Order: sequence, then structure tokens, then C-alpha cells
Amino acid sequence: MIGITVETMCFFAIYRVIAAVSDKYAHAYRAGLIGMLVFGPFCHVMCCATIYYHNAVVRMNPQMAVEETLRLQTERFEEEERWKS
Repeated sequence: MIGITVETMCFFAIYRVIAAVSDKYAHAYRAGLIGMLVFGPFCHVMCCATIYYHNAVVRMNPQMAVEETLRLQTERFEEEERWKS
């Protein structure tokens, strides 16, 4: 449980990046982070990060958005598998 809580706190770096671009999205993301710290670590923050990443890629290149977002999720899954073993 300690590792997951520390991971949640690390997501505040993503919050800072979002805050530099949009206060509206940063507020929603921060609320999710606080909720995750209070109610327990689940997949909520990663879902928010995936949606934000997808929206950012859509603005840059709509044709690559789904592919890039799936690549992000695949890399994340592989990273978790490496930590488990």
C-alpha cells in the first residue's frame, strides 16, 4: 500500500504539467488525485492520465491518437509486469 500511495503522489508532477496548460483540467485531475489518496489507490488516476494524453495527441495528430494512447497503456502494463517479477 505504501508504494501505491507514493505512486499517487508522483502523479502530482503530471498535475503540474496540466496546470501549466489548463486550470479547468488541472482542477479535475487534482480532485481525482486527492480522491485516490483518500479513498485508496485504484485505476482512477491512470484513467484520467490516459484520457488527458489521448486528448493531447488528438490535438497534435488525430490519426495517431488511438495508436499512441494504446502504446502508452501497453508500456504502462509492461512496466507493472516488470515490477511484479
